[in-house]
Amino acid sequence: GWVVQTINEMLAPELNVLKKVGGRPGLAARQVPKHEIGVLDIFGFENFKTNSFEQMCINVAHEQLQFFFNQHTFRLELEEYEKEGIDGASITFTDNKPLISMFLDKPIGVFSLLDEECSFPRATDRSFCDKLDKHFKDQGDYVKEKVSHGFPSFTIQHFAATVTYNGT
Repeated sequence: GWVVQTINEMLAPELNVLKKVGGRPGLAARQVPKHEIGVLDIFGFENFKTNSFEQMCINVAHEQLQFFFNQHTFRLELEEYEKEGIDGASITFTDNKPLISMFLDKPIGVFSLLDEECSFPRATDRSFCDKLDKHFKDQGDYVKEKVSHGFPSFTIQHFAATVTYNGT
C-alpha cells in the first residue's frame, strides 16, 4: 500500500529517484536498498465447521508465524530487559513450539505420520487418527476424539482456537 511504499522510498531515496525518471524499481531494489519494511498479515487463522488437510496446513503456517512473533516480540525483548537490569518476570507468553513440533517433527509428527499412512496399502482414515491418538494422547495441545462427528477426526488446541480436523 501507499504507506509502506512511502516509508520504503524514505528509507531508500534511490527508489524514488528511479521511479521519477521512469526506471525499473525492481532493478533498483536489487542494487541498493539497505533498509526496507513490509507488512505481514497474520490474521488468516480459520476454524470452519469442517476442517480438512488444507486448513490444517494453513493453521500450522499461522502457528509458525505466531512463534516467530513471540520470539521477536517477547523472548528477545526479555533478553534486552535482562541486559538492562529490568525485571521482566511479570511478562508471560505461551510458547507454541511444542505444538509446532507435534506437527513437523520426524519421524513422529502429524505430517510424518500422515505420509507414512499413505504408504500402507491397508491404511484407513481411522487408522491415521488412531496413530495420532496413540502418539499424542499425552500432549497438552492434542485432544482425542470424544464424540463421533460421522468421520474420523482429531482436535488441536491452537493459539487462536480449538480446531477439530476431519481425518478423511
